[in-house]
Amino acid sequence: MRSPVLVLALLALCSCGGRNEGEAAAGGGDEEALSPRRLEALAYLAAYREPRPGGSGVVRDDRERRAPGFDLVVSSHRPGAVLMDAAGQVLHEWTLSLAAVVPDAPEAKDWWRRAVLLPGGDLLAIFDYQALVRLDRDSQVVWAAVGGYHHDAFVDPEGRTWALFSSPGAAGRQDFVRVLDERGRMERQISIGAALGRSPWAPLLRRRRKEMEKGDLFHTNTLVPLDGRHAARLPALARGNLLISPRNLDAVAVLDPATERVVWLLTGLWEAQHTPSLLPGGGLLLFDNRGPAGRRSRVLEVDPLTQEVLWSWDGGEEDLFSPVLGAAQGLVNGNVLVVDSVGGRVFEVARDGAVVWEYRNPHRIEDEGRVKVATLPHVERLPAEAPLDWLPVSR
Repeated sequence: MRSPVLVLALLALCSCGGRNEGEAAAGGGDEEALSPRRLEALAYLAAYREPRPGGSGVVRDDRERRAPGFDLVVSSHRPGAVLMDAAGQVLHEWTLSLAAVVPDAPEAKDWWRRAVLLPGGDLLAIFDYQALVRLDRDSQVVWAAVGGYHHDAFVDPEGRTWALFSSPGAAGRQDFVRVLDERGRMERQISIGAALGRSPWAPLLRRRRKEMEKGDLFHTNTLVPLDGRHAARLPALARGNLLISPRNLDAVAVLDPATERVVWLLTGLWEAQHTPSLLPGGGLLLFDNRGPAGRRSRVLEVDPLTQEVLWSWDGGEEDLFSPVLGAAQGLVNGNVLVVDSVGGRVFEVARDGAVVWEYRNPHRIEDEGRVKVATLPHVERLPAEAPLDWLPVSR
């Protein structure tokens, strides 16, 4: 039987194509040669690279400089997530196979792309482009929504779930924001393409449509509700608006769900970006997958109004390059959590560039006789005060 890694690679080659020879050479290897602009959902691999020397688990820990809290970790070696402390000790775990909700789904996609921890130990789990599932703390299904849910979701104060959704269309794969009720039933759907088409940035969509008409036009990978704290400086950042990240447009945008219109957009400083978020000071933080030269990833903090680069980190000696996936998260002490998904590594980086904590995925996947590190599709630092009273007393 072919391994999941090989199956996904074949699907990627059949459905996506790649860059020209010069661009592929810039990637630095077979995995990197897969173009992030052409990669679709099925092109995500369960593993990319062989293990690095230097051990696994938590391999670096500066307790005085790292941010407190717990880490929610999704690894591609199985369909599940774990909650662990700073020492790497597992406090709780959830697991659910895709076959439990989509019996005829491809075996190679049986791992989660994202997990979102909810009060009481409930969890949202995303099987990319297959299903969105809400589990309780014992991994029992509360509800399941089958279909093209992907990348990101959140639950609002009223208990509704907002999620990214994708479906094929005449002009390529189209992205939507779906709103589900407390039982996982769809209440509303907003077209990201239509919202962009009604905006001043519609020419961006027209320029890219011909290029992407047979592929994934948007590949939106982030959906974040805004709290309005920065609206006085930039009105588009009003409370209730949504920060989105259409990766294949190399753009970060704000969608107003009331008018179903894109009200702000920025592009040109990054390529194939992931996980944009607004920091307390007003900076826009994101993971720039391809960097300025296409050979190295970096983390950027930019001023969303002036476009000034406020801070950046390209890994230094850590050889940071995750051409797909990847993440950056601002932490309470000003440090940044950086997820090298393809490399199976997580760094906590101080503003002076020092790595004060590092985690290396200990899980391995065999690919036609080669042992590789399982991908880390999602890692998130939860604050130390996160309500974890639902954990067993023994923890």
